[in-house]
Amino acid sequence: MLSDNNGRTGIYLSPMLFNNLLENNTVPIHSGSKTDVFTLGLSVLVAALLKNFTSKIYNPNGTFNMEVFTEVFREMEHKYS
Repeated sequence: MLSDNNGRTGIYLSPMLFNNLLENNTVPIHSGSKTDVFTLGLSVLVAALLKNFTSKIYNPNGTFNMEVFTEVFREMEHKYS
């Protein structure tokens, strides 16, 4: 995990790992490859936009925030298309 400019912690975990973390599951069953691809994708978005949105990628209840992701992805499309 990394911190953004405001001192908030960014979460680069896949939804599967994040949910396991919330449940205090120390030995999660997941696909390492899928987790790596998800993390790489978030890293590319953050680097391309020079904006760390990862502290908002999950809702307070632990669900993936698709609205934030869609907004960021559209910003990426607008900037690079």
